[in-house]
Amino acid sequence: MRRRFQIFGASLVSLFLIMGVYLLYHDLFSLISQQRSVLEKTAYTISRLIPTATIELASVTKDSHTANDSQLQDRLFNLQTDLKISGSLTILSGKLPRTVLASTKTGARKNDEFESPKAEISTESISSSGLYRADNSYRMSAFAPLRDSNGEILAILALESDESAFVLRLLGYGLHYLLLALGLITIGGFVFLWISNRTSRSLRLMKDRYFTLFRESSDGILLLDQAGIIQKVNDAALHCFQLEEEELMGKDFFDARQMPVHLVPLDTSKDIRKLSLESGAHFHSKAK
Repeated sequence: MRRRFQIFGASLVSLFLIMGVYLLYHDLFSLISQQRSVLEKTAYTISRLIPTATIELASVTKDSHTANDSQLQDRLFNLQTDLKISGSLTILSGKLPRTVLASTKTGARKNDEFESPKAEISTESISSSGLYRADNSYRMSAFAPLRDSNGEILAILALESDESAFVLRLLGYGLHYLLLALGLITIGGFVFLWISNRTSRSLRLMKDRYFTLFRESSDGILLLDQAGIIQKVNDAALHCFQLEEEELMGKDFFDARQMPVHLVPLDTSKDIRKLSLESGAHFHSKAK
C-alpha cells in the first residue's frame, strides 16, 4: 500500500512539472509573439512617415555626403528620438544584395552590405525576426517595405530594437514559474510525508495488534514461509509440542523427520503441502 502511494505521489509531481513546463513554454512563446507584433506595427508606422521622394534620390546616388542623404539621415534620427526606439533604424535597398541607404546605427555607412539577422526579409509584407544576440545584447528586428506612389518596392525599412529589458522580463517570468513550481513541490512533499507517516502509523498499529493476537492466542499458531519452513511460533504452540522455540524455528513443517507431530490428511489422496502452500486451500487433518 505504501509503495503504491509513493508511486502515485511521484507520478502526480511529475505530471505537475510537465504541465508547468508546457504552460511556461506557451506563455513565453505568446510574450515573444506579442513583442514581435508590436515591433512590426512600429515598423509599419515609421515606414508611412518617411518621404518616398527622399528615398528615390538616395537610392540613385552612391555618394553619402549629399544634402538629400543628410536629410534622410536626419529624418531617421528624429523618428527614432520621437518614438523612443532603443535600437536603430536602417533603410535598405529594395533589390539584392541588400545595401544600406541610410542608418542611425553606429558605424553603418551608405552602400555597406546589410548583415541580416536570422530572419527572411520579405518585400511583400511586414516581417520580423525572433530574439537573437548581437553586440553583447539581445535584439529583435522588424522589416517593412517602402513603396512609391505606383506601389513598387523602393527600399526596405529595418527596425532593430534592443530587447535586453524584454529578455530580463522573460527571465523574471520564468523565475516566477520556477518559484511557484518549487512551492507546489514543497507543499506536495509535506502533504506526501504527512499522509505517508499516517499510513506508516496505521500499519504499525495493525502489525502490533496482529502480533498481540498471535502471541496471546490460546490456539497454537505457526507462521511458515513459502517453502514450509517455520518462521514464528506462539507460546500456545510451544506448550502443545512441549518444545522450546529454538527446536522448531527453521524446520520444515511438512517433513515428518523434522517435526515431532506429523499432520496426515483425512483424505489421503490430497497433498497437504500443495494445498497449503500453493493454492492456500483449507484441509482437514489429524495428528499422528
